[in-house]
Amino acid sequence: MSSLLETFLGHQISGCIDATGMCSHASDSNKPFHICEIEANELNRFDPDAFKALIGFGAVVEQISLEDFDKVGEKVSLLKSVLSSHGDGKNEFLYKYAMAQRVKKPLLISKQDPDYSIHVECTKKFKNNLIEFP
Repeated sequence: MSSLLETFLGHQISGCIDATGMCSHASDSNKPFHICEIEANELNRFDPDAFKALIGFGAVVEQISLEDFDKVGEKVSLLKSVLSSHGDGKNEFLYKYAMAQRVKKPLLISKQDPDYSIHVECTKKFKNNLIEFP
């Protein structure tokens, strides 16, 4: 089943991809992976090897649409506590939740992610399907 990756899990998966482009985990069941363009750009900037590994593994960069902007605008007031706990005062990280809803793909997250509780709260507000990995 096709799915949308959260960045932390994207890092974890990219670390499991070998030089031949194969993953040492059974990650194929959630392929093809998609990643929000903002997070893809951030990943490429700060960890280009991880980005290249994910793209080589078949990840597709999803472009943000006007619908995503509108959906984030609708939800920002509901997520004030989440935005304040996220720390940087930006809401760019919310686009992946709007995008997951628009493209009707579950969001893959890791329970080891330091922002796990934020992801859970956001997925509730955006009504996303969620697949959690240990």
